[in-house]
Amino acid sequence: MMGVSILIATPGRLIELAESNAVHLSAVKSVVLDEADKLSDMIAFIRNGKISLQGTPEQLKSQTNNLHRITVSTKDLDLAEKVLSENKIEFKKVSDTFEIQDSILQTALKQLINANIVILEINPVKQSLEDVFLNATKGEQQNENN
Repeated sequence: MMGVSILIATPGRLIELAESNAVHLSAVKSVVLDEADKLSDMIAFIRNGKISLQGTPEQLKSQTNNLHRITVSTKDLDLAEKVLSENKIEFKKVSDTFEIQDSILQTALKQLINANIVILEINPVKQSLEDVFLNATKGEQQNENN
């Protein structure tokens, strides 16, 4: 296929096309995942022209690092951020919550409790396919000029 600007294909068909050299995926600049989990039973992520991750939507969502969202009282936000940072606990601050990986959740909770920080909620974060894609590509974005 020469000069194709948009290609719509199921992962299985796209794999067949790539393996038979009918399409070359090295120049792919963007991928649209809009409701892909509802449209397909298999999904593949392509990076540098090669399949980097594939599976059913549920398999892909379960392969990602599981996160929990810790909600603290508004008055404790700054202190909680300081405690997590000083203890070298990786987190992502989202409004009045902190997203923390499951593997370090207990450590984070222990540090927050020891600092007398009021924890209001602890909830698992449900990953979307967009989250899976961003985790798989580590959030990389190619510059359109490259």
